[in-house]
Amino acid sequence: MLKGHHEALISYETLMKIQDRINGKARTPTRKAELAKVNQQVEQFLDRIADATVPSVIAAYEARIKKLEDRKIVLMENVAKAERPVRSFDETVRTALDFLASPWKLWASIVWKTSIQP
Repeated sequence: MLKGHHEALISYETLMKIQDRINGKARTPTRKAELAKVNQQVEQFLDRIADATVPSVIAAYEARIKKLEDRKIVLMENVAKAERPVRSFDETVRTALDFLASPWKLWASIVWKTSIQP
């Protein structure tokens, strides 16, 4: 990266956090950790079923495993969605630059908003 001739508006770390959020990487690690935790809980309940002898306890464990499996499916879908960026970086920058390229529209919208207030 080349050193600019002016002071930065945001820090490099903030820029990287923004990029991670745009690319969908910000929440994926926590979702993956939660997915691992759910898998571990399923394994624990399966071990408990193997040790259980009372049918009502086995049925309760099976119901809990079903809920955990449903949660696991939701988490896997969320991880898959989070890994895809909502918009490409080029699209995002183009939108911002289009907005900034026309200061007249920005000025007109500010004047219009302030002129309609009592």
